Amino acid sequence: MANRYVINLNVSFKDKYQIKSDDGQIISRIHSNNGIDFLNTFLGWLIEIPETFTIQLNNQTLQVKSRFKILGSVFQLFYNQQLIATVTKKRGRSPFSIVVNQQPYQLQLTSNGTYFAISTSGQKILVAKRGEWDLDKYSVVIDDQLDNLVGLGLALAILNGFKH
Repeated sequence: MANRYVINLNVSFKDKYQIKSDDGQIISRIHSNNGIDFLNTFLGWLIEIPETFTIQLNNQTLQVKSRFKILGSVFQLFYNQQLIATVTKKRGRSPFSIVVNQQPYQLQLTSNGTYFAISTSGQKILVAKRGEWDLDKYSVVIDDQLDNLVGLGLALAILNGFKH
């Protein structure tokens, strides 16, 4: 059984992201870092200014930290202060690499940027599709093989990486 969430981007000056359950209830908010967000939007293609955001779901916390990087970006996911995943964005044909608990995952992107999926052993474990009418809204489906909190963290790291 898969779980479905909705991620709203650029919600307001206060909230950078909102994560909603399938029934529309807000379950987590990621607050904006206005100065850092502004600089990363315009200079992120050249240099990534580090930032950290925290996702809370079912009394559990996951931190997504970006690292200083030139011509790319690196996002690390920490669960209970332990590094569990790394998402690296670089220039080139396959711009993202994903490693979760030392296991590499495949990322499939469409050419128009409206869809991405993370797969392992040929099976999709996370799928995110951009809204047709609301372009700042992504519908995210996470398979039971992947922890929901980790899946949401991976989705946010990839969505944040798209901007740079």
